[in-house]
Amino acid sequence: MATNKTIPGNQSGDPSWPYGPPPEESEAGEPTWKCPGGECECHPIDEKRETVKHTLFFHDDNSKRMANARCRVFLKGTLVSKQENAGGDGSIEVEIPEDTLTLAVEWAPEDVPLVGPFPFRRIYHVYISDDADEGARQRLHNLGFGRPRSLEEKIEAFQEVYNLPIDGQVESVQGTLTDYHDNARLPPLVEKPIAGDPEGRTERKPDPPLSPDVRPPSQGCLAAVEKTRPKHCHFSYVVLDRQNEEPVKNEPFMIEFEGQTVHYGQTDGEGKFQHGDVEAGHYLFKIGESEMTIPAIDKEHKDRKIILQNDIFLRSKGGRA
Repeated sequence: MATNKTIPGNQSGDPSWPYGPPPEESEAGEPTWKCPGGECECHPIDEKRETVKHTLFFHDDNSKRMANARCRVFLKGTLVSKQENAGGDGSIEVEIPEDTLTLAVEWAPEDVPLVGPFPFRRIYHVYISDDADEGARQRLHNLGFGRPRSLEEKIEAFQEVYNLPIDGQVESVQGTLTDYHDNARLPPLVEKPIAGDPEGRTERKPDPPLSPDVRPPSQGCLAAVEKTRPKHCHFSYVVLDRQNEEPVKNEPFMIEFEGQTVHYGQTDGEGKFQHGDVEAGHYLFKIGESEMTIPAIDKEHKDRKIILQNDIFLRSKGGRA
């Protein structure tokens, strides 16, 4: 993808990957007796460690398989994926040490768009615990259910998204969750009409699960699915420089929420940008070397001013149409 602009913070070292460096493999989890990746002082690296092949299946935020997804897979900062794109079935095979616990993975549509919530990023659990609670937590994390803080909340979100009875109990989802994740059967989510709704509105509902696709010796699914919240807000801002309050024109920026990319974009010829249908809350806005927290605003409001104050901080001034 050719571009004459670089998004804020892009230090990926790969000119074909416009999104910046991968996530670090530092996700907190339950205590384990195993060294992460088997690579610490008490478990030195063995250059002759046995390796295994592991298949990953990529899905988007609607649980749909991503054919030819642009992807990168890292083990302890080293790129282990030998091809830039997944196959037409959305899968990629990597060869990794057999005692690998996690991988850092990022993926996006084939054309690596700068507009939208891309890339999807995840610290992916290769090793799935035999403990029922921890195994469920790891599978849910791989599928994108990371926002709720408790395991019960994660399960409830999974049950709601996939139209299952909601009780938040591990035993209620263990079979279905394992099947979806381990056998690559994650059902696509589609917008379907709400029965009897006079306004013709739709809601996100799952299609039937995919047919099993088992790739020995091991595999798993990656998705960016999450329980959706009401999206009654948007971003509508004009970015001004700190000296003369002149528009910052045609400048790339990114917006993040809870560590996940929400939107990449570029200000227009008047220094403005707009992005609609987001959840209420405060988001991290990055442009150039500067960053700040900005609110998603009511859709009745537009063209709030963001004034660059210095190289690090920005200040937001309210405005209304």
